[in-house]
Amino acid sequence: MIGNDNHWLLSAVQNSPDSAAVEYDGHYYTYAEIYETVANIARSLKTLDIKEGSKAAVLAKNQLNFFLLVNAIWISGAVVIPINYRLTENESAELLKNIKPDILIYDSNPVGLDKDIPSVEAEFLFQNNPDKEYTAARFDSSRHAVIILTSGSGGKPKGIVHTFDTIYNSVFSFSEFFNPSEQSRWLASLPLYHIGGFMILCRALLLRHQIKLLPDPTFDRIKKILQEETFDFLSLVPTQLKTLLDENFNPVAKTVFLGGAPAEAGLVNRATELGWNIVKVYGSTETCSMVTALEVYKRRDKINSSGKPMPGCQIAVMQNDKFLPAGECGEIYVKSPSNFVGIFHPERIYRSEEYFRTGDIGFFDNEGFLYVEGRRDDIIITGGVNVSSGEVLKALTKLEYISDAYVFAERDEKWGSRISAAVVVKKDYDIAGTKIKNDLKSLLASYKIPKKLYFLSEIPRNEMGKINLEKLSKLLNQV
Repeated sequence: MIGNDNHWLLSAVQNSPDSAAVEYDGHYYTYAEIYETVANIARSLKTLDIKEGSKAAVLAKNQLNFFLLVNAIWISGAVVIPINYRLTENESAELLKNIKPDILIYDSNPVGLDKDIPSVEAEFLFQNNPDKEYTAARFDSSRHAVIILTSGSGGKPKGIVHTFDTIYNSVFSFSEFFNPSEQSRWLASLPLYHIGGFMILCRALLLRHQIKLLPDPTFDRIKKILQEETFDFLSLVPTQLKTLLDENFNPVAKTVFLGGAPAEAGLVNRATELGWNIVKVYGSTETCSMVTALEVYKRRDKINSSGKPMPGCQIAVMQNDKFLPAGECGEIYVKSPSNFVGIFHPERIYRSEEYFRTGDIGFFDNEGFLYVEGRRDDIIITGGVNVSSGEVLKALTKLEYISDAYVFAERDEKWGSRISAAVVVKKDYDIAGTKIKNDLKSLLASYKIPKKLYFLSEIPRNEMGKINLEKLSKLLNQV
């Protein structure tokens, strides 16, 4: 693993200039070749007055473009703000208005451009070769490296700020836990504007692993690659893994990290029995990706857990500021050198606390394995009784004919709130709501059984496997 005392790409060039860093569209690029292009982009950025402390938003669908731009922004001393290229015009406009970047660099359709925000097409930066000397900006590992945008309460995005130190510490923890070979190979299988995908790039760069990048990173494209190639490491969300299993894919990587959303034990068991080496991971944007890991093949008996804390990570289960013993359920807190340093606001950075309050509910067992039971705000109060929507969801997905479900609260005159559920029934079954409720009686107390069921053809999810509540709401209104 390279050190954290110089720009990471520069260190990789100095140590392994002729090693293949990136595979893209059938061509292999060495670190030296990558740096030549990155330095040219950085020279172009300098002519646009992008300097230390500037905020550069990147809207890039092409993964090689994204990788090059991120490194050019970093050696310029600026901060990267990845933008989701799947946003609508209104969403993009509102986002850019809120974050106020110093520049927007785009290779995708630049919807929602704000005339008050300078913007430039990536192709211009690649082709422009200003006759100007360039020296990389001073490297400071405590400097802000990236602001990852993630949805907060009310759906408004919040910017999670990470430094080079927090990213480096996350990769170091990964390296200590998994001890990967320098010859390892990754596929960029998750969106790079999410922390899961962004950290694939960072691990590959810091560990000098080869990474395969795609011009058009759709899951259909990823599936086509996985039919032809295998990798050492692959990150998937549960919906992706389920699709691969349903389409009879053989194991496609030596190690498959599974995270981003809760994974049902049945899915993980099914993959493991077919020879997939699944590692369940738990983490968030705020923790710079994974902070616990469970190598399922080593502990099948712990398949419902999220594993143990990774090196350097301290995890506590607390309630009312008191640490809870094993077996008692409370809120999960994370203290780690990879924790975010603050939340971005255009005028200032709001500092984070030493222990990050995740909002997740869970417990440790007597062997130190963490079990995540759901979200703090997933509690439904019905008739004065607290019910975990996660518990109801778990029961629903145990029914052999349910392929997907979502549990939520609706206003009710009698109960205050009633438990409702949207369900997707497998194609080979013809199931009525009364059967579902009857079958749940052996799994749940009567007051936990959904009062109302909505039958849908699918539960809309984003590319990370998380439910798209806006689309789901529209579907429910149509039922």
